[in-house]
Amino acid sequence: MIEPDSTAFLVVLLLFFHAVVAAAKEAIAFTRKSRRLQLIEEGKYSAQIVERLAENIALLLTTEQFALKLLEACIVFLTIFAFTEPLAQFISIDNLLAAFIVTLITVLVILLFGELIPKEIARSYAEPIALFASYFMNGISFLAAPLAKFVTKLCRLLTGRWAETEEFAIASITEEDLRSYVDASEEEGVLKEEEKEMIYSIFDLGDTLAREVMVPRIDIVAVEADASVNSAMDTILHAGHSRVPVYEDTIDNIIGILYVKDMLIHWLKQGEPASIRGLERNVYYVPETKPVTDLLRELQTKKVHIAIVVDEYGGTAGLVTIEDILEEIVGEIQDEHDADEFFMQYISDDEYIFSARMDLDDINDIMSMDLPTDENDTLGGLIYGALGHIPKEGEVLDGSSFGVSNLVLTVLDVDGRRIKTARVKRVREETQPQDSVETAKDKNSSASTLVSNAPNTAS
Repeated sequence: MIEPDSTAFLVVLLLFFHAVVAAAKEAIAFTRKSRRLQLIEEGKYSAQIVERLAENIALLLTTEQFALKLLEACIVFLTIFAFTEPLAQFISIDNLLAAFIVTLITVLVILLFGELIPKEIARSYAEPIALFASYFMNGISFLAAPLAKFVTKLCRLLTGRWAETEEFAIASITEEDLRSYVDASEEEGVLKEEEKEMIYSIFDLGDTLAREVMVPRIDIVAVEADASVNSAMDTILHAGHSRVPVYEDTIDNIIGILYVKDMLIHWLKQGEPASIRGLERNVYYVPETKPVTDLLRELQTKKVHIAIVVDEYGGTAGLVTIEDILEEIVGEIQDEHDADEFFMQYISDDEYIFSARMDLDDINDIMSMDLPTDENDTLGGLIYGALGHIPKEGEVLDGSSFGVSNLVLTVLDVDGRRIKTARVKRVREETQPQDSVETAKDKNSSASTLVSNAPNTAS
């Protein structure tokens, strides 16, 4: 029989090694590659070990699991044989039940002090812990290398193609995990709020379609193929664009893109042409449903700055530029030709006036609502879809018509068939105290200076 007094120190020592292994693996995994390379350049040999272990993640994980399981088995074995009989005699229970209690307590102690707490500490002090424990982990990895190779081959044999690479040993990192890291970095002051929002925008870019960022058909500035150079130049100068679509007969038949520099070069070298026909470059068409990430990649590959978005019938739905896509990441890009565009006006926490081109997702974020976005992208589209006719100024729409209770939309400004602004008001069952007049004025002043996130027509 192993005496408790003679094994207590050994159990604590094994638990300490368990904590070191768990913390070392976590610290190595959390170190930044750029920082590791910087330390290597500074001549730190321990950083080379950390880099080698971090790059061979399968070996690192196998080493950790091998060491932890061996230590856990030893700890449980020692505690059962040292403490089972004394516990059974102390509380007068069966040895089997005492062994179960000892095992349960031991597992909880290992989980808490040998894994969870050490890993939490390692995440906060990843670099110093990784460098400190690098030699220790390197030694264990050397001993565990034959076992790692055996386990890898065995897994490949048992699982076939799924384990043809070492990816089976790497836990998948999801988008939610990355968002959590970004949030934690912002809370710790590593990232600014603007930087966090930019990273979030990149995450959301993969779910964004061309129709959500395009300049709508009604806002396209284009020139007719047989227009004179002077006429085309007037249109271009008035719009402040460097590239404009060229159409024949109707805007649905866009035959090319006119670059101002091409027209000027031709004019200087060969004189003024009778019309701009023949000066346009080839046009690149994309469907409305094309993901923005794919579109950006194709625009870069083809070395073009503008694409025409077509609907399911082949008609022109809008146009999209590289600038429109970049604005989804960095926000509105203003140049000398861009006029400040109305975005929103704060009335109260439950009431705003929005541009009809305001994205529904943005309204949902601002007002903490759940407006449907399946069929429409903008506030104007939602109103049109719910009403089923051309709205009039002052027309009121109840939110229940599109599945949102306690909401009232009021059309404020209509230009022809186009909605320009609308009031969105949440109606609460119980009247809530509103902000003070001073707070409302401050918020209204701030909101009025914002410009629209809708895509710019400038190319």
